[in-house]
Amino acid sequence: MPPSHLHVLGLSLGTVTGWFRITVPRASIFGDERPKFLTLVYDEIDGTESEQVVKIARLAREIEGLDYKIGPAIIIEDFDPVEVDELDDLYRFRIGAMLDFVKEQTNLLSFAQLYHQNWEIASDIDDKVLRRHGMWTPEEHIRAAARQGMMILRRARRDEDLAAILWPYMAWVDD
Repeated sequence: MPPSHLHVLGLSLGTVTGWFRITVPRASIFGDERPKFLTLVYDEIDGTESEQVVKIARLAREIEGLDYKIGPAIIIEDFDPVEVDELDDLYRFRIGAMLDFVKEQTNLLSFAQLYHQNWEIASDIDDKVLRRHGMWTPEEHIRAAARQGMMILRRARRDEDLAAILWPYMAWVDD
């Protein structure tokens, strides 16, 4: 029986990392069901870069447990490296690189898919949109993570090739 839900974990990396998990019906991405947000969960992660990577990997494994073998699409808010001008920027790049390494070299993110999405792509989702969908929070990093998650869902709904990258294990599913 195919899972009925898909999960997105939006990340805004930094000295404090905001994360936002969005759960949607599988048929709203891989079918014709009207899009809706079933679950919205968010928080912040702090600590050293390595500590944050371990916490993110554990969070991804917990999310994977919600629908076995269908890991979350982990969307990393990406920036142009020439924009590095403060400690938060360095954390972004180093944590992102560590997550890529963990994905390639271990089974901690076995079913999760990492996808780097430029922050500008999600900038179309403003605070008004976040409020309308119950995703607005006062924490800037969490809002940025919500924007990344919402935008990737919009894009995946319109682009079946992108959806297949984010949830490759859905290719075997027939409705």
